[in-house]
Formats: sequence, C-alpha cells, structure tokens
Amino acid sequence: DAVYNVGSSRDTFNLTVQGTLAQVATVPATVGPIDVGGNAPVPITINPVEFLSPGNYTLLVKAVSQSNPLVQTIAQATVTISGSKGVSAAITPSSASVQTTPGSVLLLLQATNTGNVQDNYTASITGTTGPVTATLNGSGQSIASFPIPALGNSEFPLNAQVTGPGKATISVAVTSLSNGSITGNAT
Repeated sequence: DAVYNVGSSRDTFNLTVQGTLAQVATVPATVGPIDVGGNAPVPITINPVEFLSPGNYTLLVKAVSQSNPLVQTIAQATVTISGSKGVSAAITPSSASVQTTPGSVLLLLQATNTGNVQDNYTASITGTTGPVTATLNGSGQSIASFPIPALGNSEFPLNAQVTGPGKATISVAVTSLSNGSITGNAT
C-alpha cells in the first residue's frame, strides 16, 4: 500500500500498526518526505501468526503528519489467517535421580499444540538407554489418541523405573493423527 499526501505542503509521516495484528505486523517508522499530491509505498511485513484462530482480521496502519500531528488517518486491510498445525513435547523434570536402585521416578510428559487449530495426537515411548524401563499414562508404552485445543497442552504421567546404577534416558514422541509428519520429540 502507499501513503498519499493530500495536504498543502511537503510532509513526512510517522507510521504505526494498530489493533490485533500489531504484535506481528511491521511497517517503517516513517515515510517521506512526500511532495504535495504524491505518494510513497509502505512495505508491510506480517510475521507468522500463531496466536489467532483461522479467519479474517483487520490490519490497521496509522499515519500521522510530522509537521502537524493533528493530521492523521488510519488505513485498513483484511488479512486472512490460515490454520496451522504443530506440536512440541517435553519431559519434566528434564533430569532426575533415585537414591537407591531399583527405584522409580515420576516424570511428566507435556504435549503442546503449537498450532492455531485443534488436533488429535498420539504419544509413545520410542526408546530408552541405560538401566531404565518406562511406562506412559499408568501402564502402557503409548497413548492411542488425545485431543489438544489450539495453543493448548496436555500432560501425562511418565514413570521411570531405574534398575541399576548409571545414566539412563527415555525418549518420547508426540505425533499428529491428522498429519504424521508433525511430531514433537523429548528425551
């Protein structure tokens, strides 16, 4: 888009993004000087929007004259936000120990939907190293299906049974059931 100078003298304008998209849209801080009757292009950059549901949103850009701050306008445009899917996984605490072996440690698998639409996921223990066995959500090696709302999270108990001395790790994967290439891994 562009800023048009419809005033009676050459001017420079301060620009700001207003409203819902102000966190992700950027414009130059100023544009000009612009001759009377002239215009200057305004590049608008919109970074990934991960905090809004899919839909149409109004982008507002405010232009204020530097020579007379009472002269101002707001231009608007419609921006369509599409749905996005993503997931991350974490095990907390990230490190734990037992006083004696054998011993058990209760961990927590945290699955976070980083997308802006609800999705269904599966979680599974994908491997262990060292003297440890693990169960997820009480007694199994996997959870067949669970929903997570947009930008939400779910937590499940992850029980580690340490069977001897030494370092041990547990790896878990959380995978979207609607798109198997969307996976979050934690160790």
